[in-house]
Amino acid sequence: MAGCGADVPSGATEAEFCEAFTEPGLTSDEFSEVQAWAVDVREVGTPEEMPEDARAGLLTTLDAIDAAGDLAELDAADEDFDAEQERQVEEMFAYVEETCS
Repeated sequence: MAGCGADVPSGATEAEFCEAFTEPGLTSDEFSEVQAWAVDVREVGTPEEMPEDARAGLLTTLDAIDAAGDLAELDAADEDFDAEQERQVEEMFAYVEETCS
């Protein structure tokens, strides 16, 4: 599934996106739960109002989860992000904080 960020739909409501995003899977100590979280977020999609940079940060995050083999690889994945990807991931978290709080 790596690299399939383009297939994340953009028709979710903010409530649907926030419910999926704020599930505990992203912060879980179990890699299988993080993977399940990523699948759920991909299926739900993003709101159309989500800024492009925040959406790009989400896709980068989901692709990193898909490419990782375990939590250690996932934790190290952000070391491979370029400056633009890091900025976009920060934009994603800022959007989630503002929208889903």
